[in-house]
Amino acid sequence: MYCTSLDYPFLQQHQRVSYLQILRRAAFGGFFLIAFVLEVEYAPPQYRNRVGTAFHFMTSVGMSTVAIWGVLFKQWKWYAFALAIPPTIMLPVCYFFLPESARYYLGKGEDEKALAMLQKVADMNGKEIPEGCKLFEEYDEKSI
Repeated sequence: MYCTSLDYPFLQQHQRVSYLQILRRAAFGGFFLIAFVLEVEYAPPQYRNRVGTAFHFMTSVGMSTVAIWGVLFKQWKWYAFALAIPPTIMLPVCYFFLPESARYYLGKGEDEKALAMLQKVADMNGKEIPEGCKLFEEYDEKSI
């Protein structure tokens, strides 16, 4: 998603720019929702409202600074390149430092890692996972 932003200043055909813009917009909606849910999920309960508000506030600030970037960069190619730099830097940082969610591990069939992740979240929130807690229940085909 973010790598396509770096291509904008170097593209010469309008169709390619439009195609990449459609890809970015489609990916951004899902990315925004996932980032918000993960951020609030890992926050302690007493700070979840503040964390959620800060997430939306920083998004609004980021969108507002786009106008400032437009004043600083008069040519659209440099403007597009400048807007692509921060997310391109943040993508690898988030990739290496943000943990996977328990849902991801369950989807991959890695129950041990999912339980370890839930235990970590429970510890951060000062809670305990009940003994004998099942991550999921197996169903036979007749009950579905």
